[in-house]
Amino acid sequence: MSGPRPLCFYIDLMIESMNIRTTNLDMCSKKDVCKAFALILYIKSRISSSRIDNFSYNKLHEITGLHAITLRKRMNTLTSLGLVKYEGNSVLFASVSSKHKGRNCKVIIYENYKVKDVEKSIYKTMLAVFQNRKDFHAHLQLLAKWDNDEPVSKKKYNSIRKKCCSVGIRNFVDFGISYLSLSKKLGVSLRKAFVLVSQAVTEGYISKENHICPFEVKNPKMYMKYAEEKLTKHMRLFFGEKIYLMKNNTYSLDVLGRSVVPALACDYKGW
Repeated sequence: MSGPRPLCFYIDLMIESMNIRTTNLDMCSKKDVCKAFALILYIKSRISSSRIDNFSYNKLHEITGLHAITLRKRMNTLTSLGLVKYEGNSVLFASVSSKHKGRNCKVIIYENYKVKDVEKSIYKTMLAVFQNRKDFHAHLQLLAKWDNDEPVSKKKYNSIRKKCCSVGIRNFVDFGISYLSLSKKLGVSLRKAFVLVSQAVTEGYISKENHICPFEVKNPKMYMKYAEEKLTKHMRLFFGEKIYLMKNNTYSLDVLGRSVVPALACDYKGW
């Protein structure tokens, strides 16, 4: 099948969603931590239990299909996070979700999934959570000037403005977010950020809007030097007698994205 698959294709393949606490999801910006959480979610979904009796790395290899050296690294990460407890010959995995639904996010898994697929789903959920937080802060713009029909104080105005800037909304205007910033927030390479965003858009986590501004000029060569000096923060495309300025993309939650994030996104740290 060529080209992007429709959203209904992924919904038909969806078999389960696993809960993960939002604060734990914020920790997944570190690559080794994300891999460790992918392992623990995969194990819980496969054995339907938090306990493995007569534990050995060979037994864990049979469950996950990962190499013993890889499993040791991830188990050591889980131990340092306090999510693994050894009781004799048994291993007990701690809960990574909260009892309160509003503090959990969902990690979607599909048919014939592997540990790597769970890791990718975690990254896509992180993209949806980040966009949900941007949408939440966008509503703060309404409170920036008026509170109960009265002007807000300068202290509260600056506080709201600072919160909006923390998610890329400067001067109460959403300028979008670059792939470079997304790669830093997700803790992945720039190339992988491109792939994850593309997959998240195709599967219905988020919607993407491109911003390309054309400029008609008589002699584009005269503007080349100016573009290199003044427009270094944006990508430029030059075709014929037009200069196309590519700005950062803006995103919005899609159907699947709304189902994996909690209703409120104000309780967070690190983004």
